[in-house]
Amino acid sequence: MWYVLGSEPYPGANFLASADSMPTPIMTKYYTMSNGGLSAEPDETNNNSSVSYTYDPSKPMATYGGHLFYDSRPNATTCGPQDQAPEMDGRDDFLSFTSKPLNDTLRITGRVSCT
Repeated sequence: MWYVLGSEPYPGANFLASADSMPTPIMTKYYTMSNGGLSAEPDETNNNSSVSYTYDPSKPMATYGGHLFYDSRPNATTCGPQDQAPEMDGRDDFLSFTSKPLNDTLRITGRVSCT
């Protein structure tokens, strides 16, 4: 049994799933680009480029969401993933990489790593 995390308004988000065995993983590499892009193809022209930011622990970035299941307490935030973009407006102390729009639903299971 495993939990499928999604975000509204997409149908079928946030539910428990089960099967006789886990789905067979298909490993896919994505590459970060110095221009903020994210691609399944490496950018051979930017092999030695880098991006950086300055971390200031006195100015932490808040996050929203995070509860996987419904929280019935008064003033509880909505469960599941939330849009973090409003917190990032006007800040330059984070890195963000964005892919072209996806043609199909993307399901990510298991470990995610960045090297």
